[in-house]
Amino acid sequence: MRIFKNYLYNLTFQIFQIILPLITTPYISRVLGPRGIGINAYTNSVVSMFMLFGTLGFNIYGQQLIATSRDSHKKLSETFWSIFFIRSLTILVSLIIYLVVIFLFFRGQKYAIFLIAQILSYGSTILDISWLYMGMENFRKIVIRNILVKVLLVMSIFIFVKNHDDTLIYINLLNLISLLSAITLWIGLPVSRPKIHTFFSKKKLSLYKTHILKSVALFLPSLAIQLYLVGNKVILGAFAGYKQSGIFENANKIITVSLTAIASIGTVTLPRLTNAFSKKNKQDFNKVIKNSFTFLNAFSFPMMFGLILISSPFSLMFFGNSFAGAGLILCVLSPIFVFNSWSTITGYQFLLSTGQIKKYTFSTVVSSTVSFVICLLLAPKFGALGAAIALLAAEGTISIVQIIVTFDQIHYKNFVFDGAKYFVASLLSWLLTNFVVEFVHVRGIYLIACQAILFILFYVILVCFFKSDIIQLAMKIILSFFKKRSEN
Repeated sequence: MRIFKNYLYNLTFQIFQIILPLITTPYISRVLGPRGIGINAYTNSVVSMFMLFGTLGFNIYGQQLIATSRDSHKKLSETFWSIFFIRSLTILVSLIIYLVVIFLFFRGQKYAIFLIAQILSYGSTILDISWLYMGMENFRKIVIRNILVKVLLVMSIFIFVKNHDDTLIYINLLNLISLLSAITLWIGLPVSRPKIHTFFSKKKLSLYKTHILKSVALFLPSLAIQLYLVGNKVILGAFAGYKQSGIFENANKIITVSLTAIASIGTVTLPRLTNAFSKKNKQDFNKVIKNSFTFLNAFSFPMMFGLILISSPFSLMFFGNSFAGAGLILCVLSPIFVFNSWSTITGYQFLLSTGQIKKYTFSTVVSSTVSFVICLLLAPKFGALGAAIALLAAEGTISIVQIIVTFDQIHYKNFVFDGAKYFVASLLSWLLTNFVVEFVHVRGIYLIACQAILFILFYVILVCFFKSDIIQLAMKIILSFFKKRSEN
């Protein structure tokens, strides 16, 4: 029940993150245009690459370590401060290198000012201690404070961003609000104050070395993933220009925002799985894995077909005519919903929680290599479409490789039949909806609403008809919720 509550908290915030772009993206797309959005996408991807080397694998490593030490307040405090201290130092080293690179290679260039503006994101990264609360499974605090800060961001965008020349203001707003969000997490910090002199003791120095070595093991897969998530944007911006980068950024943003529901599963279950594995609670561990497969298959397949269904009218209405071609990019990227849901379970949930870092790293390195080669070959000629194909290939590769390396540990045959039901139900819903809308003479938002309603209706009916496991799982969750309410 605690996992379900945490998932609801996290999902609430993720839904909020879905709603916010629905409000701001159409406005920003028309005000800044593809070029302005492309400049932000490119410069942010550059600073993100440097930031990645600063954070190493501390976010995931810290979350896991907090999950195993949270039962003792003293141990929790010591763990938090030791990770925070060494993580801050590595990020500062990364900042120094970033400044040197700007000075040597971008000094005097037209867009150097945008790279300098991105420096502010280093402050929010250092102060971001969400990994502490995630490890403690305290998602309520993160969600409530982030929602308030995001509302402030929306208001600021509409007040201060007015035309194509406000790209710099837009970048500064994004980074300032992120900094404010990170600062709020320090209010009511659930750990004891540190003794500064202990940071430099011989015992702590040895502990820092251990933290770095273990976080580097998690850093390698993070690096590989970021190379195809962020690296594609760098290649696209460098070889195809800011306009193509802006088109890809907006299309990819829809995918990324929509994936938040899937990401929530991995975020809230990793501490529980890590804790269960450390206590050798095999029954609880397998139950979470099974329910994750059921839930994610039930949602990822309709998300894929649903996006294909509405991609063309949605992209024109949402982004405007200057982003022509974004609909095709959305179609190409849509299978990522399925691939990402599988890799969330096989990689983020299973391999990481059981300490199989080498297998996880191998899968990410292979996928990153595939993405880099394809993007380098296709992006200069095909622009955003080439980057989209590269990203899809990467997501597909990481899922396939992780399934292969975990095939003897996860009983996939138990999930294939039920997963096929969601695929068939989604495919039939897509075909039926396309057939029905041929007789409905509406355009724009009314067409999208009609397609969405019909697709959801057909899908729910078919899932119930096939007697899929999601029905039983949903009933258990609902009954458990009302039972607990009645007991209270």
